[in-house]
Formats: sequence, C-alpha cells, structure tokens
Amino acid sequence: MLKIWGRPTSLNSIKVLWCLDELRLDYKVELSGLGYRRLDDPAYLQLNPNQMVPTIVDNGFILWESHAIIRYLAAKYGFGMLYPADLQARANADKWMEWMVQNIKYRLRSIFHNRFRPGSPDGSGEAAAQGLAEIGHWWDILNAHLSDRKFVAGDNFTMGDIPLGCAVYRYREMVPERPEMPYLDSWYERLAARPAYQCHVMQPLA
Repeated sequence: MLKIWGRPTSLNSIKVLWCLDELRLDYKVELSGLGYRRLDDPAYLQLNPNQMVPTIVDNGFILWESHAIIRYLAAKYGFGMLYPADLQARANADKWMEWMVQNIKYRLRSIFHNRFRPGSPDGSGEAAAQGLAEIGHWWDILNAHLSDRKFVAGDNFTMGDIPLGCAVYRYREMVPERPEMPYLDSWYERLAARPAYQCHVMQPLA
C-alpha cells in the first residue's frame, strides 16, 4: 500500500492528500511533523534528508517535494485525467503549478505565518504586509485567465488545479477584505463541490 508521511494542516501535505483521493487510491498516512513524528528521526531521515513533509513511498519508490509527487501520482494513476494526455493541456497544467510557487506560495506563506504562527521566522509583520500588498495582483492574473475556462488548464480538472486550489482556500479564509474576482470565485466554487477538496482542503487553518 502507498504510504504518505505528512500532516493534515501542512499545505504541501494537503495537496498530496487531495490528489490521492481524487485518484481514489488506497494509502496509509504516517502523521509526521509539528506535533507528530519528529522529522529528524533517523528512520525518517532515510526517506527524506530535508526534514520536510510530505514524502511518499509507492511500492518501494521514495519521493518527496509535493509538486513532484502530484505529477508522479497523476501520471501513473491518472493519465488522461489529472495528467492530460494532450501535451499542450499537460504543459498548461504544469505551467500553473510552477506559477503558484513563483508568485503565490511565499506571499501566502508570509501572511499565514504572521496570522497563525507569529513567533516563527516567517511570521514578520513587514513580510506579511508586503505579501498582502502584492498577492492581489497575481490573483487578478489567474482571475482573468479563468474568464473563458472552467479550470486552469481548460474545461477539465487536472493536476494544475491542485496547488492553486489549496492556496486559494487559505487566501479566502485569511483575507476577507479581498477584492472581487468573479471568475476565480466561480472556479473556487467548482473546487468546493468536490468531496476530496471538502475533506482535505476546506479545514480550519492551523
């Protein structure tokens, strides 16, 4: 059985858990990090020397880095669905996964840590204020992109929606004063109708 080391409040773990359920895979969660199994445990270090979550083991194959895991799972178990068979659709899904890292992830992280973990190194008020000032511009780009399609890579849900879908939930929960973005809001509503999204993403932030 596939195993995942992670925790239900970790954004990167949530991405993979959502992906696993979309693919309807059987898996076992080994709760790890921040209140669970220590990530400097020698047994875990053999799997992931970075002391980060998530990590998966699939039939003996060890993989870490959440987006690499999503691509792997989607390609192996969801080819033609989460992992588009069409090369251009696949490239578009991949593009938006990378876009999330470059433009959303760290701005969102600074806001999150300031509001929920202010004692952490990433919890600075100055960084959070800057992230909040900048992040709306990037969401506007996604909002415009979604004006003529249902999901980020076209009319079908793909791996490209998973990282951004996790991020947009946190943004909406943390920033009630956000500007109007009707196309992004419609996309969010489509994600929110998915049982796996409800199970793993739409949870209290901590």
